[in-house]
Amino acid sequence: MESQALSILFEVPIMSIKIVSREQAKAANKKTHPIQKIFQLGWPQYQKDYAGHITSEQYKAADCISKCRTEAMGYNKVECPRCGYTEIHYNSCGNRNCPMDQYVNKEIWVDERQSELVDCSYFHVVFTAPCELNPLIFANKSLLYDLLHKASGQTLVELMQNKKFLGATPGVIQVLHTWGNNMMFHPHIHCIVSGGGLKGKPKRFVKGKKKHFCLPVNVLKSKFRGKFMAGLQELYDAGKLIMPGDDSIRTPQDWQAFKDSMYKKSWDIDIKETLCGKGNAIQYLGRYVNRVAISEGRILSYDRETVTFKAKDNKQGGKWVVIKVRLQEFIRRFLLHILPKGFQKIRYYGYLSNSQRKKNVARIQKQQKKQRFVSRFAGMGKSEILLELFSDDYHRR
Repeated sequence: MESQALSILFEVPIMSIKIVSREQAKAANKKTHPIQKIFQLGWPQYQKDYAGHITSEQYKAADCISKCRTEAMGYNKVECPRCGYTEIHYNSCGNRNCPMDQYVNKEIWVDERQSELVDCSYFHVVFTAPCELNPLIFANKSLLYDLLHKASGQTLVELMQNKKFLGATPGVIQVLHTWGNNMMFHPHIHCIVSGGGLKGKPKRFVKGKKKHFCLPVNVLKSKFRGKFMAGLQELYDAGKLIMPGDDSIRTPQDWQAFKDSMYKKSWDIDIKETLCGKGNAIQYLGRYVNRVAISEGRILSYDRETVTFKAKDNKQGGKWVVIKVRLQEFIRRFLLHILPKGFQKIRYYGYLSNSQRKKNVARIQKQQKKQRFVSRFAGMGKSEILLELFSDDYHRR
């Protein structure tokens, strides 16, 4: 598979230069990133071992991670105006799967979303389909990731519009994750849901009367299961599904039996704590927005043969355990979670849907006679945002 041409994410003029010693500059350039080092060690052999099984998106992501902030990405040259000392700073790759490029993107997203907060409680809800569906979801990533999003969002909006519950249209922000703590395939949707919504004509914002989430878990489970399975049947009837290679659901009879078994299961929905106060609802979700399959802080050690990392074992009450895998297996697990090209892992529903978000948020904030947060980075370019975040020159990062 041929490598696709890589482009530099952005070029910026030098806005300022922070003068540092040669020792400080060298130390900054020696900073290592475990995931990049693992790919640099193992990616060439992985391509040989798994030839024919690497998608173009996986190839591009692995190539970008291996080359990020190296000479392959191009560079900026910084020169000290006092002593003439010159230093080269290599550009980052800009790939959304690269762990070295996510912090600033997360801060920008959080800043934009905080400016849309209104005066109400927020709740964190997690939707997970039964693990028996995982092979089918993996074989049909774009279609079934999309279905997971739609089933989750529509479940929340439709139930909260019901007069038995909120009786109004909430705002919902969703993020798709596809991994568990051990980096194995575990697709699920994280949602932040407003505890209030728009109702009536003209639209007015009403808050929920309860301090806790107004939707019962069993009602959520039943609705989510019904939404997902109905969408799955439509895809099956249209002949759009690719069946997993185990032949377990190839015939119509097998498919019906499989469907029946899914309807009998209790689908997993987890309602987290209430998120009130100074914008922590968005800060909370911000932790999930730009994550990759594993944070670098969980990687304990690595060499040319193995990688050791820590993970929470939910079967042991969230106890931390140490996992050691072959280098190639670590890369395989990481690449399981590369999203299809162009797939939007963040979605918005209810009064935050893309076409109406700006108008609805402005209407609610006007009714409440306040805007809780003002965008910190509005009108700034990327280099200005970096200066604001780090009080430092972009080229030092």
